[in-house]
Amino acid sequence: MDRAWMYNANMMDAYFHGELDKFIKVAENHARMENTVLIHCPCKVCGNLKVFRDPTTIRSHMIVSGFVKDYTIWKKYGEMD
Repeated sequence: MDRAWMYNANMMDAYFHGELDKFIKVAENHARMENTVLIHCPCKVCGNLKVFRDPTTIRSHMIVSGFVKDYTIWKKYGEMD
């Protein structure tokens, strides 16, 4: 999957928001499969170290800060190297 949108899109652009919606769905589905309500936040500030229950919090972090550098394999969301 091409993840260039995470780093090259304007965070106010509709395309970024659409792709971010897809990412949030992946994160929510992974949390459900893991039987948890906590989702790691991959924004530059949280760096996948903080977790939140509310995906709206993660969404707002992503719009303000963007994705943590070089996070193209979503390890916290079930992807493998």
